[in-house]
Amino acid sequence: MIRFSLLLCLLWSGCTETVETSSNASGNEDGLDEGLVDEPVSVSGAFLHCAISETEVENQKTMGCRLEDQDRSKRSDVNVYKEDIIAIARGNTLGVYIAENLDVNWHWLIGIGEIPLAELQLQISPRFVDLDKSRLPAGLKAEVEVKPQHLLFYTTLDYSVSDLIDMEIADGHCATEADFVGFPAGLTWRALLTDTQSSSDHRVVILGPVINSKNELLTIATGNNFWNSTFGKKVLPGNPSESPTPMTDVWTGINPDSQAPPDDCENWVSSDPNVNGAVGNIDSTDKWLYEKILPCDQTARLYCLSNGDLN
Repeated sequence: MIRFSLLLCLLWSGCTETVETSSNASGNEDGLDEGLVDEPVSVSGAFLHCAISETEVENQKTMGCRLEDQDRSKRSDVNVYKEDIIAIARGNTLGVYIAENLDVNWHWLIGIGEIPLAELQLQISPRFVDLDKSRLPAGLKAEVEVKPQHLLFYTTLDYSVSDLIDMEIADGHCATEADFVGFPAGLTWRALLTDTQSSSDHRVVILGPVINSKNELLTIATGNNFWNSTFGKKVLPGNPSESPTPMTDVWTGINPDSQAPPDDCENWVSSDPNVNGAVGNIDSTDKWLYEKILPCDQTARLYCLSNGDLN
């Protein structure tokens, strides 16, 4: 099983006034705005801060948690949901409440009763993997667990357009290199290519977190958000111990910021130097998908993405 655990750190302080209410007082019964929970959120530079609260919910002592800035101000620019935090103690899941209508000092309130901090464990949504980790108090356990759905690598070999011809042949190159490396059987592989007949987001549907061949998290962005995402790590070759090479170009045919027809070497059949193909940069985390155009008589790598159960 390929698994990732990223530790998140928290700080305890502060107090609020006492309120007795029910879980429905948040204004949204389930705290969920459907369709947004899986959207990645930029919280770089923010802290997750928690403290014992004087606010009671359903006659139970609570712990308040919030996203805050360096100056300890509560972040007001981030939509939060009760599903963003799962609190577990003594084998039971504790109640989590959106604090908006209960106590404006917090984003969440967690019903802890008399449970000691050392017995609490928080599971934080992977939307917040870039939270600052320096404020974890002694005894409290908190982590983000990300179960990857896709593996992305770039090919060892360089390919000319005459090596591609069509999408299925490009997929075959990916499968061949994946088999050579020894990736798990049962996975199907797709080259991250687009042309005028088949867009990349139709060929592959990003359903969950994407990792590289070193088991490092690239992105949690799903669906169409994947194509505009900045990666947390670099894409690697299928064998991550392979020595780097000067070649950084990778055929994609994709410019996510352009509304023009794709630069795809005329559907990947033309090696004419006067025709162009879009390429990304395998050594970049923000220009991985598109950096420039390349004459179609040149060679470049391919990106290969798995479809199938990695767990």
